[in-house]
Formats: sequence, structure tokens, C-alpha cells
Amino acid sequence: MYLSKPFYCSLIVLACFFLGSNALFAGKKMSLNLENSSDFPYVIDDSNEFANPPGSIIELLKDVAAELDVDLSLNRVPWKRCLAEMEKNTSDGCFSASYKAKREKFGVYPKINGEADASKRLMDSSYMLYSLKSKKVSWTNDAFEAPMANPKIVTIRGFSVIEKLKNMGAKVLETDSVSSALRMVALGRVDAAVLIGLSADFEISSNADLQEKILKNQTPVSSKAYYLMFSHAFFDKDQDFAHLFWEKIKEKRMQGKIDEFSKKYFETSKK
Repeated sequence: MYLSKPFYCSLIVLACFFLGSNALFAGKKMSLNLENSSDFPYVIDDSNEFANPPGSIIELLKDVAAELDVDLSLNRVPWKRCLAEMEKNTSDGCFSASYKAKREKFGVYPKINGEADASKRLMDSSYMLYSLKSKKVSWTNDAFEAPMANPKIVTIRGFSVIEKLKNMGAKVLETDSVSSALRMVALGRVDAAVLIGLSADFEISSNADLQEKILKNQTPVSSKAYYLMFSHAFFDKDQDFAHLFWEKIKEKRMQGKIDEFSKKYFETSKK
């Protein structure tokens, strides 16, 4: 097959860029924020400190940073502060953020053809509904059903599912941790909790009282892809690096790295 000279040269330039990317960005510093809430197995523990091991998503990002020889620092803060500091450009970005158009004022998502590029997502997660076994809460066509058409639902402060729950007719309460949300359900203070499934399932599996009282609805309220966002200042200053970092996330996710990193957390939880 004949390749025109300009096209051939473009291929060489592109290949050289990726081959030389490690040296190009060696020593670069990057500071990212993440929420100080547990999201098993992606992020472990809900304090301002990091567990050891810290969680599969943190391991993935550190793996990418090590490959690119980037000096990565991570900071755990409440979710709204993650977004606020990214908007103010006092952090270089944050994770893990589902796509919401109004969040683009805070920072930049990986995009393709004007849409969030799901191929460069960090992970997928589903919001699941948890209620007392004695109190059924269900929905059809994005609306809660009678006799509980306006249930009191608790979820994590700042979660993107809040808007949808309100549109479905729920009265929404917000809390700071999965454990506190499930305790509110168990004590009958709310009708149900809507939480990311993996983290809530793990919390229930390690608590006999919750296992006895709480029922998980098997139909997701919402399923979403989650991304690493960069601040506008960081992205504008070095778009090549941002795109390369997202591309490396895609490569490692497709190689099964998240599953590989996550496996040990499930194995440990069974001991």
C-alpha cells in the first residue's frame, strides 16, 4: 500500500510522541483530589488518610503515574471541595466524577465528538437502592410507586444521582458516608438509601445486623461511567499530557488492571 509522504511523516511524529512520552513528562508534578469516603474496592476507608492498600483506582492512577515518571500527590477531601478546588485551579483535577454537563465549569472531561469519551473512563458503577426487608420501595419509568410515591431517601452528599431522585419524587437527605446511610435505613429514619453498589454491598457483608435487616433492589436506579477530570488551567497548559494520561488509563483498564488490583480486596474481605 502506498502512503503519501505527508501522511507517512505524520505517523512517524505520532509514534515518536508516544514512544518518547515517558521522557517528555518525566518529573512532572500533578496533584489530584478524591473524596474522603469509602468506595470499595476502588477507594478504601472513609478518613482523610489512605489505607494500605488504598484501593484499586488509586493503584491504577499510581501505576499510570509511575509509567510516565510523574510525581503524583493525592489528597482526600469532601466531594464538594474536590470540585471547588478544581474550579479554582488549586488542584490539578479530581476523581471519580460521573459526567454532568454543568460540572464542565469545574474542569475538563476526556471527550470525543462533543461527548464524554467513555473509553477513557476510570470505571463503571451502579447506584442501587437499599431498604428494610419489611418496607418495600420500588419504581417504574423513573418514578417511585405507590404507596410510597414520595419516599425519604438518603444518599452521599454531592452525588450526581440526587437530582434524579428528586425528579422521581423522593425527599432526599444527604450524609457523608455509606455506613451512616445504611444505619439510617436500619434504624428506620429513612425509607431507603441509594448508594454505589460495590461499596454498600461490602459494608453490608461485614455487618450481621445490616444483613438481617436490609434488602437490596436488584434493578439499578442509575448506572454511570466515572472519570478523572483535570482543572481548566492544568488542561489548557498541557493538553498533550492530559490526553496521554487518559489514554494510559484506557489502556490499563482494557488490560484488566482494575480487576487485577481489585481481586485482592475481595479476597481479603472474605478472611
